[in-house]
Amino acid sequence: MINGNNINVLIAEDDYLVCEEIVRAIKKIGCNHAGTAINGEKAVEMTLEIKPDVVLMDIQMPKLDGLSAARQIQQQCPTPVVILTAHETRELLEQASHVGVGAYITKPPKPEEIERAVLIAIARHKDFITLKNLNHQLQNELETRRKTEEKLKNLLEEKELLLKEIHHRVKNNFMIVSSLLNLQAGQVQDDATKELFKESYNRVNSMALIHEKLYKTSNLSRIDFKNYIESLAGNLVQTYCLGNKVQLITTIENVMLDISQAIPCGLIINELVTNALKHAFPPHLSKTGILEISMHPLADSFEIIIQDNGIGISPDFKIQESKSLGMQLVSLLAEGQLEGNVSIENTLGTRIRIVFPANHQQV
Repeated sequence: MINGNNINVLIAEDDYLVCEEIVRAIKKIGCNHAGTAINGEKAVEMTLEIKPDVVLMDIQMPKLDGLSAARQIQQQCPTPVVILTAHETRELLEQASHVGVGAYITKPPKPEEIERAVLIAIARHKDFITLKNLNHQLQNELETRRKTEEKLKNLLEEKELLLKEIHHRVKNNFMIVSSLLNLQAGQVQDDATKELFKESYNRVNSMALIHEKLYKTSNLSRIDFKNYIESLAGNLVQTYCLGNKVQLITTIENVMLDISQAIPCGLIINELVTNALKHAFPPHLSKTGILEISMHPLADSFEIIIQDNGIGISPDFKIQESKSLGMQLVSLLAEGQLEGNVSIENTLGTRIRIVFPANHQQV
């Protein structure tokens, strides 16, 4: 028996005799008779007014059938509902479950059946309310997360636009400096001084090219070095008008560098390629010059090799002791900024190999 008279039951039944029988049954099991509705519309109205703990609803009701009334009750004032039916069918049970009915009993109802159905309906309703609240909470959390993600997406897009604008402006500033150097070189008569201006122009251009590539790529944190080296080396070959005399070969595999390593690498390659184009292929050299540039990822580092089939370099040459500004830059950038090492071989030309550790995020 249900403990105490704490459960208020609204009875929706148009048959007076059946209703009286149900009233006696619910009192026998310890429930309160909260009222009687003689049709479906009245059942909805009284539920909204008195807010019973459970509604015993006949399936066949005047004006509004029991399932339709149960649906309205769940929409307007969610309350446990027990359906009373004379005939139990699978279709009826599915419809009842769909509108939120918690239990059903067949007529004529027995007190123990009513008691069991009431307890089941109340328990299921509590579960329903709990799930509904959880669902509402999850919906709020999902909406909050969606708004947060949308905000982060907008911030990221703004950041990318800003970074692109920065790279674009830096590149433009470098190009202005390059143009000034070029203009100044045009006013200089001394060939050696002109050459110094040309070298400075190429150094600035190598850095400008980094920012141009970053501006045009979708990945603003790293640069595709294959594309960069091909552009840089091709420009240098054209600058020194050796396009028909020197064959340029580039082999770069899966190399992506961030800007902190890309700029020193670009300057190093600029200096070594420039040095090879200026000194490795003198006019009296009859064979076709070959300049090879390769760059490969190793286990936890990168390897750059620049070699030519030119006249070669002196066997006694030591890059750390060179008085050439270009070679001094190579040494300082490779060993200082990139924390790598440089080795030089003089066999059938010149072969310079540089190995430097990769940043952790690039390995």
